[in-house]
Amino acid sequence: MQAHRIAFVGGILVVLFLLLPMTTLGPVTSHDQPRAGGPGASSTTTLTVAGSNPLRESSPSPLNVVSSGVGPDQGAQNLSSAYFKPGGLANGTIWSATLDGATEFGTMPRAIIFVDLVNGSYNFGIAAVNGYSVSPSIGSFTIAGKNVTRDIVFTPISVPVYTVTVVESGLKAGDAWSATVNGTTEFSTGDSVTFSLPNGTYAFGIGSVNGYNSNPTTGTLTVNGQPYTESVTFSAITFLGLAPAEGYALLAGIIAFVVVIGMALLLFLFRRWRRGSASRPPARPPPPAPPAAPPKN
Repeated sequence: MQAHRIAFVGGILVVLFLLLPMTTLGPVTSHDQPRAGGPGASSTTTLTVAGSNPLRESSPSPLNVVSSGVGPDQGAQNLSSAYFKPGGLANGTIWSATLDGATEFGTMPRAIIFVDLVNGSYNFGIAAVNGYSVSPSIGSFTIAGKNVTRDIVFTPISVPVYTVTVVESGLKAGDAWSATVNGTTEFSTGDSVTFSLPNGTYAFGIGSVNGYNSNPTTGTLTVNGQPYTESVTFSAITFLGLAPAEGYALLAGIIAFVVVIGMALLLFLFRRWRRGSASRPPARPPPPAPPAAPPKN
């Protein structure tokens, strides 16, 4: 019985010994230590518990807690998005934007969106698209807990063009003709056709006109910062020195004349031969042959 009492008293003393340090704890202090990474980056919060414990050293004991914002209730609010909205491009055109070294691609008319951005300043750049200028091409903005939108305007680059004139000579008034330059064909009943082209070298061709030859028929022309004129000469196709229809008619007349003269000459000769045959006397029979001599004895 004496042993049970001693064990019970000993247990009470152990419990009191363990509860004693908790009643002597001092205030809890915290120290926010920002981490590297710029504004809005995660920070380390150090909690120091002051007090004494007869079984431990009396030095402070740090407790590190990592958070993603100013406070535990504000971390999610610091993540924002940046929207880049394009304009001026043809639908389906691919374009791109770069934000602090990260590049994203988009297809017109869709915007490019950068998400999960913490508070801070950002630099951006817009890549050039062939045949367009872009504004702005570079820039910067600041995220402060709200989404940011930037309108990106693409403008077609104006290329100077010059008048190319093809002038004809040799056709009759009202005759239709055509010229083709760089795959584009223009028709005219006047003496010229015109094209508008930027600097460069282009192939051209002249359409055929019935009854005429053109010179040149094909070739190349070069536009170099000023209007350009190409001259084309049409010459009538001739036969026997005449227009084709007249030349062939003359040839047919000559052939007919020759045929008629030839037939008349043949008829004349035939008739002359017949008259000559009728005026000649009939042929005399040949004289009889002399009798044969008697044989000699």
